[in-house]
Amino acid sequence: MAQHLVRLSWQQLSRGMERDSQVRSAAGSLAGGSLVLAAFGTLAVIALSVIPLVFQPLWLMILASLLVLGAAFLGFAGHPADALDNRTLAVISGRAHGLSSNTLGASHFTLPALLAAIPYLSFAGLAAVSGHHWISIATAALGWLQWVMCWRLGTRLGRRFSEQHLAREGRATLIYLLLLAVTTVIGGLWMFPWQDAVADAGAGIYQVATWIPIVNIFLAGFGGAPLIILGLNGAVLIMLWATDLILGARAGRSALYQRQYGGTTRLGSFQLAVGSATRNIALRTWISWLRDPRYQVLLGTVIVMPPLLLLPVWVGGAPVEVLRLLVVPLFAMCFGWALHNDTAYDFTALWVHVTGGLSGRADRAGRAIPTLVTGTVLCALGADLVGAAIGNTLAQVAVLAASIALLGATVGGSSIMSTLAPYPVARPGDSPFSQPVRSWGGAAFAQPMALLVEVALCLPTIYFAWQAVTLNDWSQALMAAGIGVGTAVVLVTAGILIGGRVFESRRTALLTFAQSY
Repeated sequence: MAQHLVRLSWQQLSRGMERDSQVRSAAGSLAGGSLVLAAFGTLAVIALSVIPLVFQPLWLMILASLLVLGAAFLGFAGHPADALDNRTLAVISGRAHGLSSNTLGASHFTLPALLAAIPYLSFAGLAAVSGHHWISIATAALGWLQWVMCWRLGTRLGRRFSEQHLAREGRATLIYLLLLAVTTVIGGLWMFPWQDAVADAGAGIYQVATWIPIVNIFLAGFGGAPLIILGLNGAVLIMLWATDLILGARAGRSALYQRQYGGTTRLGSFQLAVGSATRNIALRTWISWLRDPRYQVLLGTVIVMPPLLLLPVWVGGAPVEVLRLLVVPLFAMCFGWALHNDTAYDFTALWVHVTGGLSGRADRAGRAIPTLVTGTVLCALGADLVGAAIGNTLAQVAVLAASIALLGATVGGSSIMSTLAPYPVARPGDSPFSQPVRSWGGAAFAQPMALLVEVALCLPTIYFAWQAVTLNDWSQALMAAGIGVGTAVVLVTAGILIGGRVFESRRTALLTFAQSY
């Protein structure tokens, strides 16, 4: 592919700087996020005084991990508010040499870095009380320096994503991963016997964590091998410094030039979907999950919904040993049912599909594939976590079987109901929390009834899965797996075929619906 470098004019540079100045309104969010992270870290350090000694190493590892992950996310999301942009400084100063080391030093005196020092100083004071004075000071200093570098590298990563026009997608991906991680941790602490596991395997976990840099930084003041821990983290810090210097120098040198391509049409990720309407729709749906705030609110709700639904049942007296087996199947049901109104959310593309004579099966299959693929992967990971947490492979198979059946049933049913009984949703650009004045109409009854039918079709799989767990019978578990996969395949296929026929027969009605609200 032909490419060449073009010297940018001052007018082009000025327009770019104006756009950057408009985005710097994110400074308030950056300061607020830094304050929240500092408060969380300080409270977590203070909580060490009331946590039993056997659980303190685990708490410290989690705290160290969350602090650096928060630093990277803060830098990624708040990169427009960063005043130490090597590109802008290179344009203003007219030189790129020396800026990288200068910005590296100045980054330690910014507001996020100064706020981040509070929890590390709190830890140093708490550890010094136990008598480890020099170790506590070295640990706090190394941890804080690593935090600053993770924040800087997160900022550079966010800037890179912004240059590639992927900032929204990257931010949405991080939010989804964060929601999944937080929900998993909270559910695990609530439903699984982690106290016994930590008490039994605490020594082994501690020995392994000693050799994991960044995660083990706080352990230097709480046990043996402080020199090993400090040495590993010092080496990592040097690598982070070198990486930041190299990336900063590269950004400064390329600030006055713009790379241009010619001779080829660039389709981006859609290059993978050329020649297939189904693949194009599936890829567009995945991208919509990352770009459209309405989908982000919907999927975020699906992620946090399972523990919220089980909480009142637990308060009512249901045993936690049963509830822990329901989390993943409940997530699969909610995730598949989220597709039930995809036609209304994606109504702008509906015009193209209808006027272009697109096959109904291609439309239904393209919308179903992202939910099926993503849901299957998440259900498999969730079932693995459940099986590992309770040490029961049979329960893992049973949970996965019920989850796959529910996912397939809800995706198949939603492929039909999203054309048969759509209801109004927020328009693109409107608040994702808003709801059109027009009522749901018949969809208010049809959609919940369809969900009940979809769950009822999975009862044979759920029955055999429950029998397998209660009787500890592998034959029942394998029966549940076979029926679950078969149920998913049959219902997804039927949903796509029937939904495709309904789509083709109701083209005019769907266009009228899309235009009427």
